[in-house]
Amino acid sequence: MGTPLSGRSAHLDAITRTAQYVAGLSSDAGLWGELCRVLTTFFHTDIAAFAGRRPDGTLLVYHAAGGRPSGRLLSACRTLIGQVMDNGFLAAEVVELDGPCAVAVLPIQAAGRTDVMIVGHARAKPLGRDLLNLYLAVADLLQTALARLTSQHLLIRLADNVPGMLFQLLVYPDGQRRFTYVNRGAAQVLGMPRDALLRDAEGFFGRLDPENRRRCDAALRATPDSPAPVAVDLVWAGVGEEVRYVVLKAAPHWPGDGTVGWDGAVEDVTAVRCAEAERARQAERLKAALLQTVHAVSLMLEKRDPYTAGHQRQVAELAVRIARELRLPEERIEGLHVGGLIHDIGKIAVPSELLAKPTALTPVELELIRQHAEAGYEIIRPVAFPWPVAEMILQHHERLDGSGYPHGLAGDAIILEARILAVVDAMTSHRPYRPRRGLRSALAEIRRGAGSVYDPAVAAACVRVLQPDHDVRRGTRAHRLSANHRGLLH
Repeated sequence: MGTPLSGRSAHLDAITRTAQYVAGLSSDAGLWGELCRVLTTFFHTDIAAFAGRRPDGTLLVYHAAGGRPSGRLLSACRTLIGQVMDNGFLAAEVVELDGPCAVAVLPIQAAGRTDVMIVGHARAKPLGRDLLNLYLAVADLLQTALARLTSQHLLIRLADNVPGMLFQLLVYPDGQRRFTYVNRGAAQVLGMPRDALLRDAEGFFGRLDPENRRRCDAALRATPDSPAPVAVDLVWAGVGEEVRYVVLKAAPHWPGDGTVGWDGAVEDVTAVRCAEAERARQAERLKAALLQTVHAVSLMLEKRDPYTAGHQRQVAELAVRIARELRLPEERIEGLHVGGLIHDIGKIAVPSELLAKPTALTPVELELIRQHAEAGYEIIRPVAFPWPVAEMILQHHERLDGSGYPHGLAGDAIILEARILAVVDAMTSHRPYRPRRGLRSALAEIRRGAGSVYDPAVAAACVRVLQPDHDVRRGTRAHRLSANHRGLLH
């Protein structure tokens, strides 16, 4: 039979030894048995057990010291256990358990629920206040230990089960690096065990080529004045020399002595990058097929109307030159080129005899010709171009002052691409009854119409492109452009 502790010295010694013991616990494996051993060893209890409540409300004993039957203990202390769990206060009483036994049931808050610690001494006399206070202090110590272990091991389990590499890294003032923590997910991301990374950080950094190493070094060069998290895309040579695409994300902290600590993650995005590359290749193939189709349509139109042979191609080329002079983005210039190649596609709906008529058109015939803008729009509108090609076709005969057709749009209601095509188309068009203008005449027409029928910025860019000596800095290039297009205007 255990003899209860007595005296302040014995109490203090038991509490001190308990605190030291539970502070050294680092694993929750067999934890309840370890805590029961603390009670029987340091406090000489005859009963030491821990109990809790299942989700369905039934009570159970987690562990009882000395292999004591948990059913008999639970039966004898059921009322006390229920009271403590319900109100959160300790309860003490003498119960019958192989004879009279003075027990105390104390609450322990752990992992968001209330468990209980049961201690008892085989005697008929109730436990005194001093001894109950001692066990309250013990319950507080054990509650703190449980909270620490629960939190610590929960974080470790969560980190190890994350499908990615989590790490803590130290970067020393001399540039040396050391991983102080790596989770098990590193093996999935990098194909190498975490122990290898913990032994030598070069297992990761040494597999970066010079350019990726430079970018990674720059990203991990934080100071207290620039504490922002970093994210850097890296190409990493795997253990089997396979290429992996990874993203390193980390946030800095400063342990001291000029060392920078990083808490972060490395995510394998190889599958995503490969899928993106394949989508890009597919998009390029589709774009190439689309452009080939556009060229074929343009050639078909030129075969039908020999007087405009090459006209659409010439319009597209000069429009691109003007767009570059205006510093438009290349993606937008590409769309303008496509629009220029088929801007007259609606003429397929115009009787061919009108297109080849050697004399001036009557008002009725002119109206039929003018319908080609809307006809082209209706042909192209269902095609899902990544550029506003249908609008270019519809608006390329609109004029800045609203005098154009088919809808009399004015100003910014006309998209910029159509304003460019309007200038170029007016300069390069040729009909049997009206030859295209010469260069001097075309430039004069553009200057006269700038700001009224033509967009002034587009008109100015067109003049600069076509004038041989418009800008000393462009020199030979300007002269070459003029030479290329002079033949279109004579």
